[in-house]
Amino acid sequence: VIVITDKKDEERGKTAQETQAEQTGAIQDGSGQNQEGSMQVLTLTEGADAEDQENGETQSAGELDTNQKILNLIQTYFQAEEEGDADTLNQIVDTPNPVTEKHLQQINEIIMDYQNIICYVIDGLDDSSWVTYISYDIKFLNVDQTAPSLDRFIIRQRDDGTMYIDMHPVDE
Repeated sequence: VIVITDKKDEERGKTAQETQAEQTGAIQDGSGQNQEGSMQVLTLTEGADAEDQENGETQSAGELDTNQKILNLIQTYFQAEEEGDADTLNQIVDTPNPVTEKHLQQINEIIMDYQNIICYVIDGLDDSSWVTYISYDIKFLNVDQTAPSLDRFIIRQRDDGTMYIDMHPVDE
């Protein structure tokens, strides 16, 4: 997140943090926790502990459960894409056009690896949805360095508690 402030905010006596809080809709309390519009930063690594947070803060059991489900979903998504597993992708992704093995083969001919996957999770419009930004480095065939990438997924929870990625177009 990049916040650009101008002298007008400073002249009005606002700090950069107050301006950022206004722009994101977050209201900081004394503990540094967001009261509304909070964002969770989740890192997808082997053996990642669900309590590992950017500020060393612990989460409630409900947040741990939800965040772990989101991490598992994202990990399953990238594994299935790397392995060319169209059946798994079609189970966890709700899209107007089903994923085909031919499409995955084409992707896997040029994409070699996904690295440094980090999820930024923001509460969605209802209690069973989350907006998730996934930052990662992508390794392409015949290119020495990785390229930074960012995807946005809307993750929803079904009535049975399972999570899925909703890739239907979003209206205004």
